[in-house]
Amino acid sequence: MLFKTIEDFGVADVNTDIERLQPFIIDAEGQYIQKVLGLEQLEDLQEKYDADPSPALSAEYVALLAKVQDALRNLAMYKALPKLNIRVNDLGVVKSESADFSPAGGGDIYFARTQYLIDGYSSLDTLIAFLEAHKTDYPLWTGSDEYAQYKKYWLNTTEEFSKHVSAVSNRWLF
Repeated sequence: MLFKTIEDFGVADVNTDIERLQPFIIDAEGQYIQKVLGLEQLEDLQEKYDADPSPALSAEYVALLAKVQDALRNLAMYKALPKLNIRVNDLGVVKSESADFSPAGGGDIYFARTQYLIDGYSSLDTLIAFLEAHKTDYPLWTGSDEYAQYKKYWLNTTEEFSKHVSAVSNRWLF
């Protein structure tokens, strides 16, 4: 998982346990990030991020990690929002509430999820543009099947796609 603390994750309340978000982060890594980076590049980034004692990440990996975390943060929240305040137990499906807080309504969750998805896809576009601009720094990515498929089937930028079809903000969302 490419976040060690809730402070690293950034968009959740600091009292949230990062372990509570872990399944959503891991799911988003597999569903979105791995499809862009490829398994080998993702595992290499994870290994360097997890290294203990932690040697300083190279400038290339610090830049890559920042782009990946931005996309991952948004896409993990997209996946997590409908499930965070729901519990399944002996009584069935129940919502969590407290005296201080009440769950957000369905409309609030819908609009927040939509924005997280848009931001996540925009971040994936930014990640791909970054990787393309620095592809010599990431040979594991350029040697991956995902890179070959990406080059084969995808238009390389939102701008290029928009020349043919109006994609509004990015080709992922379209």
